[in-house]
Amino acid sequence: MKSFWFWFRLMVQGSLRLVFLIAAVLALLPLAGWAGFQLNKQLFDGIAQFRGWSPLVSIACVIAAVKLLEAVLNYLSRLLDEHLSMRVVYRLEHYLYSRIQPATITSVETPEYMNDVNLARNHMHNVQQLINSMISLAQQVLQLGMYGYLIVEYSWLAFAVLVAFALPNFIFETLQAFKIETHLRNISQYQMSSRLMSDMLVRPQTLRETMIFGAKNFLFNHWKRAALEVIGKTMMLKTYEFKWRSGLGIFQPAGVLIIQMILIRKLVQSSITLGDYVAITTAVASVETSFLAMSYHMRLFKQIPLLTERFSKFISSYVQVPEGLQSLPQPGMERMEIRGLSFIYPNMGQPVLRDIDLDVQHGDVIAIVGENGSGKSTLGKVITGLHEVPPGTVFVDGADINALDREEWFRLISVVNQDFMRYPLSVYENIALEEPSEEVKARVDRLIQRYPALVPAAIREDLTIRLGTEFFHSRQISGGQWQRIAIARALYKESPVLLLDEATSELDPAVESDLIRQILQERQGRTTILVTHNLTLAALAARIIVMHHGRVEETGSHHTLLREKNRYYEMWNKQHSQEGVVEYGQNQLSGIV
Repeated sequence: MKSFWFWFRLMVQGSLRLVFLIAAVLALLPLAGWAGFQLNKQLFDGIAQFRGWSPLVSIACVIAAVKLLEAVLNYLSRLLDEHLSMRVVYRLEHYLYSRIQPATITSVETPEYMNDVNLARNHMHNVQQLINSMISLAQQVLQLGMYGYLIVEYSWLAFAVLVAFALPNFIFETLQAFKIETHLRNISQYQMSSRLMSDMLVRPQTLRETMIFGAKNFLFNHWKRAALEVIGKTMMLKTYEFKWRSGLGIFQPAGVLIIQMILIRKLVQSSITLGDYVAITTAVASVETSFLAMSYHMRLFKQIPLLTERFSKFISSYVQVPEGLQSLPQPGMERMEIRGLSFIYPNMGQPVLRDIDLDVQHGDVIAIVGENGSGKSTLGKVITGLHEVPPGTVFVDGADINALDREEWFRLISVVNQDFMRYPLSVYENIALEEPSEEVKARVDRLIQRYPALVPAAIREDLTIRLGTEFFHSRQISGGQWQRIAIARALYKESPVLLLDEATSELDPAVESDLIRQILQERQGRTTILVTHNLTLAALAARIIVMHHGRVEETGSHHTLLREKNRYYEMWNKQHSQEGVVEYGQNQLSGIV
């Protein structure tokens, strides 16, 4: 686990000049306070010994100038504070987003991951408050030191009373830091639900459905319940704080009363002058304010270990640290072997895949079919290395995939997922997923020339246009058009291994068939895996794997499986009964080559 000093160095990296400027301002503020203390003393002593208006007016003007300087320094401190806070949050986000790259998707496709992300974001939001608190704490410590020294010069007893009556608040705020951390964990799921539902309530796709199904109140009530839970639990915490702070509040006026009695006694005994009395009273008020502020900021300061622990845990859980990993045995993949693989998703009791034995050779064209929930998509992701598997079950050219550098392996893989991403970027950027240099644009243009059906004709003339509905001047396209863009993205990579997981489910049947035929034709000699419900497409593959309840029930070519008249035969007849293809051998298989 990374230490506090690691995170501290990370947060201030590139901001040292800013830190020194803040330190300089903080050093000047107590000096201005000390000057104000001395000038106020002189002013009231001058009033008590009145010797004309001129010296009093001069002192008053200097006091005004000092106050103006204090105000400017405070404004400058807040400006620098905000700048540093934004820089620190940026550094943390930069570190997190640049490194978050799990070795597999198994751990991130879980509720635990989303909860950890939410907690990490909460802590990043708190970092800005934490920086403000650290700077304010430093300022309060300096002021406390300066005013405390001045008070001790006149009465050490008064200062001792101040410290004694401030201790209860310090203790309470320290304990409260741990209570707040527990509170954040308790409301995390409700926060996520509230944000998700609030996003759904304004998302165009959701509005379209709520209008048709009259479901707005249903979603609204989901949001309301989650939002009220957050409010309710937060108010319980705030009420708890209010009760304790109200009880502890009695210490402050009691301390002020005792200090006033000490100072008045000294004034009556002529141990101090009227100017001393007024100046010390002002200093006491400043010290009390500093103590109260310090107790609050100490609570946030106490959260630093909790924050660093949370970040370290998140990084260690979801950031791949390549240690002792092997390079691929050779530049490409010649053979993948799966032996006795059973796969269970996190938090699920039953295996999704059971006793899988499978070989994938370089250049294979394989279709994986089966009913919903049969495990076909999971098997496709296992073949492409996206899932974490038990040691000794998946081998690439003889090497256990768990011992290989996944980042290196993924360079060989391209995927079109069922739940493909719709990036609110230009067409060039959506396809290439990199900055659109002239070379990149030329590659995209050549791809579109080969596959004109992948990009809608309406936007083909301006591939710099942004897609989606999130930004002004964007172009909205249909779900099927988005899916074509996702296919173009996979083909642009030109990988040795391509997984098409229900990649054409939103396309027109004629376009779907022609596109898959063209892809298979152009990818001859490279490995292509089709995960599909469409058996007409599956028939184009040299080998078909039939999944049922997580097991490989059948494997073979289209014609072989039909002749065997088992599950694939039943699936084919059921799917094509309305097309006149009832049984293999009785009618011609339309569209099969």
